[in-house]
Amino acid sequence: MPNPKRRHSVRRRGNRRSHDALRAPGLSECPNCHEPKQPHRVCPHCGQYKGREVIEVAETFAVDAMGGDNAPKVEVEGAIRAARSLGIRVVLVGREDVLKKELAQQNGNLGLPIEIVHASEQVTMQDSAARAVRTKRDSSIRVASRLVRDGVAQGWVSAGNTGAAMATAKMVQGMVPGVDRPALASTFPTIKGTPAVMMDVGANVDCSPQMLAQFALMGEIYARII
Repeated sequence: MPNPKRRHSVRRRGNRRSHDALRAPGLSECPNCHEPKQPHRVCPHCGQYKGREVIEVAETFAVDAMGGDNAPKVEVEGAIRAARSLGIRVVLVGREDVLKKELAQQNGNLGLPIEIVHASEQVTMQDSAARAVRTKRDSSIRVASRLVRDGVAQGWVSAGNTGAAMATAKMVQGMVPGVDRPALASTFPTIKGTPAVMMDVGANVDCSPQMLAQFALMGEIYARII
């Protein structure tokens, strides 16, 4: 093998494109909300820095307004109550003409932070979860999940098809690294006065031991922080 005309330095070798890789930023835990954030930065989740509120963060929640049995009357009524008492922004997802009419009947469009995002399709309780996720791409469940994925909302709720909601969240928003399958959680009162969190109260028919261990880890984190 012939020798090169000029020997390259170690620095030049290290600056080649093969070494030009992306590096994950170092994250620390916010002492207030315990969410991951960059060090020496304002927490984007709670807006606090060194124990004081620097920016005001308005929480936004998306509501599947077409999923309940008496939709959208009950969903709109709950959105109005939440916007008035909790001071949060609510995004109602569903057929725009129906939601505007229901908001006007309940006087929910009088200065409250409630928005409407149109979704032309609806997932019913009779629909198969897997088929609904594949075929109804403009359903209110899927649109609400996309709002969370895109950062428009911090969470979304639905009173409709539970299997379709879990399947849609897994497909659209994705899973946390190290978690293979989502699980439903419920809280129960105890004699000591502190509620206990029970994991996987439905939706999963069969689970492996590894999944049960993941459910336990998620339940411990939820119980400790929330």
